[in-house]
Amino acid sequence: MLVNDVRVPIHRIKEKQYLFGTKKISAQIINKKLMIRVGGGFMSISEFCQLNADKEVEKLKTLMARDKKKIEGVIADMLTKYKSARFQ
Repeated sequence: MLVNDVRVPIHRIKEKQYLFGTKKISAQIINKKLMIRVGGGFMSISEFCQLNADKEVEKLKTLMARDKKKIEGVIADMLTKYKSARFQ
């Protein structure tokens, strides 16, 4: 997802769970469309991105500045956090 020349990275954590920027989301295919779990229902991926991409870009920029890391380092930290959390 590209927002203001910054891409919001999406990485798989495990089946049906992904990291969208810094946000952990649940996603699945419903009626041949990619849907994101939101509260008690679902939202299309395009609608979800429109609502959340700008916030995630800002969060990523903040983490990059705070930790003095490139985006790859910030994402690696987030993935480690979420992947190791399921084994605790």
